[in-house]
Amino acid sequence: MAIWIHSLSWTLIYGLGQGCVVYGLLRLALRLTPAASAAYRYALSLSGLFGLLVWFAATWAQQYAALANLPVTEVYIFSAFTASPVGQAAHGPAQSSIFTAWFPWLAGFYVAGVSIMLVRLLAGLGQVVRLRTAGATPPDAALIRSLHKLAESIGCSAPVRLLVSVRAHTPMVIGCIKPVILLPAAALAQLTPYQLETILLHELAHIKRHDYLMNLLQTIAETLMFFNPFVWLISAQVRAEREMCCDDIALAHIAEPLSYAAALAALAAQPAGYSPMAIAATGQYNHLYNRIQRIMEPKKSPLSYSRKIAAVALTAAIGAATAILMPGCIQPAQATQCVPPEAAAAQATDSATAALTDETRLMRSLVDDGVVDQVKGFIVEKNLEKLYINGRLQPTDITEKYLKNITDKYIRIQVHSFSERLQMHPDASLLQLILPVTSSSPCVDKKPGC
Repeated sequence: MAIWIHSLSWTLIYGLGQGCVVYGLLRLALRLTPAASAAYRYALSLSGLFGLLVWFAATWAQQYAALANLPVTEVYIFSAFTASPVGQAAHGPAQSSIFTAWFPWLAGFYVAGVSIMLVRLLAGLGQVVRLRTAGATPPDAALIRSLHKLAESIGCSAPVRLLVSVRAHTPMVIGCIKPVILLPAAALAQLTPYQLETILLHELAHIKRHDYLMNLLQTIAETLMFFNPFVWLISAQVRAEREMCCDDIALAHIAEPLSYAAALAALAAQPAGYSPMAIAATGQYNHLYNRIQRIMEPKKSPLSYSRKIAAVALTAAIGAATAILMPGCIQPAQATQCVPPEAAAAQATDSATAALTDETRLMRSLVDDGVVDQVKGFIVEKNLEKLYINGRLQPTDITEKYLKNITDKYIRIQVHSFSERLQMHPDASLLQLILPVTSSSPCVDKKPGC
């Protein structure tokens, strides 16, 4: 067997364990620093992704060097009278293992997968070129002057070009040397001038941070390690934190967070279809609601440098202990909660509160898994052992997964879209507007029609 096949196959196997370790340490570090800024979380996530890529390459190089230094044994064909050598192919005793018989297939799978991912990468770059050249025209001079003024306000010195595109569905940045902001033609009529400025601030933040280049490098890492599910989880975390970093830059230069959140919600209602090589204002759709909620909430206190150092040191110590000792997972004991007799009696008699438990649990699980979207709104109904989402009967596997431990026979949850909530509750507070209004919760401003 060829050395590169043998070394690559072992590297792919080791890569899964390495991805598990890196992703686990990343989640632990993020959990230890809940008040960290988006820039810190982005740098940590990006370091984990590229660190995993370096680890993967170093493992392959180490495996190849180790196998290349093994003694080569001549292979003989034995007959009744003679033994004649036919070549030098066996590298070490592991060559005869039944497990290694699958290595050619594993290496072939990797080569085929990388080839498909490269085609995907080139197709994305080609789509970006078409978006930049076809159906794109310069806007009016007033909008260009506004763009230059906004770029100066955030310290973006790159030569930015603004184009109005009939093909783009959402505002996006393409290019790193000569960046271009593509603005959908529909956005000019859909957004107010102030909302348009907030979106342009977000795109200029991407250009200032060189996010297009980092996104290209990130896509290359995904291409080379496509087989590793932990790479995709870390990559999704990187993209989510990147959009939040640009949100922070935009929010630092605007006075009305509600307008910015409404602009993002309006853009999210447009059909998707942009290239993964472009940096879109809405980012990944399943993270948009979290971004809107974060925009509306008060800013958290920044994390001190001492806590950052302590978190990094603790993460490194835990990582070293994991690599050396590999301890088992120990679940912490749950504390017993003492309920006063008055509270116990109230819980036993309050049927409405008991009914809300199953409803809240069902909605939370559907939202966390991305089955429903709180930006667009949704309707979930449980009728005995059947589950309906937006009027559609769900398959058996979906029904069993989400109705597990749900004891209520009938549940109906309706969450209005973000734009509907803006119209229904114009006098409500900012925090109330981003919270979903369900059939079992009171209207936020007690107005009819809720």
